[in-house]
Amino acid sequence: MAELTEASQHPDKLAEPTICSDELKVVDRVPPESLFPNPRSRLQVLRRDRPPAPDGIEGLSAEIPPELRQQEVTGEQIGTQAQALLQTPFLQAVRKASVDNPAFVVQKRIILATMQYLSRQPGNKNLCLPHGSPAGIELSHLMFARLWPPMNIYAILGPSYPAFHAQATGRVPESLADSEGLDKILEKHTPDSGHKLQPALPIVDGKLAGLYPLITADRKTLEPDAPWVSQDQIGRRQTADMMIEQIRSSARKDPEIPILVEDAAGGVGNMTELILKRIWDLPPEDQAELLRNTRFVVREYNEGQIVGGKSRFAALAKKHPEISRLTCFTQSDVTRPIADKEIAEMKAVFGDDFDPGKCRRLGMSTYTAGAMPSSILGSWADQIINHDFFVAVDFSNPDFASRNESLATTEYQRLLHGRGLPQVIKPFSLGIGLADHYHTVWPNELGHVAGYSLTDAGQLAKPNIITLGQSIQQSGGAVEIKSAVRLYSLTYAGEIKNDPDRVLLAAIPGWWSDQITYKKPKK
Repeated sequence: MAELTEASQHPDKLAEPTICSDELKVVDRVPPESLFPNPRSRLQVLRRDRPPAPDGIEGLSAEIPPELRQQEVTGEQIGTQAQALLQTPFLQAVRKASVDNPAFVVQKRIILATMQYLSRQPGNKNLCLPHGSPAGIELSHLMFARLWPPMNIYAILGPSYPAFHAQATGRVPESLADSEGLDKILEKHTPDSGHKLQPALPIVDGKLAGLYPLITADRKTLEPDAPWVSQDQIGRRQTADMMIEQIRSSARKDPEIPILVEDAAGGVGNMTELILKRIWDLPPEDQAELLRNTRFVVREYNEGQIVGGKSRFAALAKKHPEISRLTCFTQSDVTRPIADKEIAEMKAVFGDDFDPGKCRRLGMSTYTAGAMPSSILGSWADQIINHDFFVAVDFSNPDFASRNESLATTEYQRLLHGRGLPQVIKPFSLGIGLADHYHTVWPNELGHVAGYSLTDAGQLAKPNIITLGQSIQQSGGAVEIKSAVRLYSLTYAGEIKNDPDRVLLAAIPGWWSDQITYKKPKK
């Protein structure tokens, strides 16, 4: 078994700079060959092999027990949740109707066999990991590198959607949730020279089987009752904290100017709910300062989604009755100015003297831009620059924006895009599987546009979050971008001889997150 090299034994050599905020500089065209060995063949696969939607599939139930619908669960509930989702009539039908991408069959078999092997290792007993159960592995098999029929999964999944989305985006232990992505995880948790390792697979240059970066973790964080959080929720938490800081700054600068927080196009109040819960956890004097003159409006186009959001907030009002006077739901189009009908609805909740035109406007959107038609992003940008502050986060592809590369960036591009891998193992990069997930699992012609979908012209479609930022710039706004690498999985990789309280894990990069921020220029 290969030894850890000197470079991999010293964590200070892995402490690369965090992927930090910088002005958005867009790369307009990325060669599709950077991801797909044969883009034309890729298009043929999508057109020829993607199955049609079976009759009646959109009417099937996807409901799971209420206690398993959350994104934040215990380690034990990860596998239980995956099993519950797999047993729904809807996903049973998807399993029968969907097909493997013929260009990724062998790779996926090897990846899944590796995960199954690692999950059965003796040291893995009593540890809960994202793919540590047969159900978790099976659900991952169904979600990635699989061609789904075209259908509206948002509508079908309904209340089960958060659980499904958390299983897709992956979870990390709550103890790692304050990190900014794989870059920080590598920096903080890479094994140092004081550990004698017993890896489950050979170590080559500090990486599992020459592929995956290794980290260590406290066994207690992997016990059945330990809390885990979905990685998209980490992005929401960061966004919520940014908004709370903006509210606090505005309230202190001019307490008499009302603040309107716009929860735009995504999750039907998820961000508003998260912000309020974080505020309610603060001391009473902080709550008073933040909420005295602040109101929240959830702007959503789909009327059915609004009904669901209102129902959820009605349940919250039993514990926090003040939510009823702080929040308003409006059916609206975020690509257009706030309509008179919306203003009337706000006045009905916030009082007749409420005027959004006299408010400091703060806006936010999470994991939604990619689901919108690219053609309307320019109109949305025209409305965003009317805000004093706006932040959006979504899935993306690092190749579409110029940036300083960190260790996490190069690890992501190596494993997902095959960059720098020997030609013999380059086909085993995970990018094709991720592309199938983005392109065929999610609705719309190109799926969730995150930089992994091919257009009819055979070009990689620019991530919508990047297009939105570029559109804001073209509308006269200055945009900053901040990125993070998220994980596909944490997988058991071995023991640490002289540290029985910690365990060795393989950190497998899974997706890229871009956050764009707009601030109105000071006059």
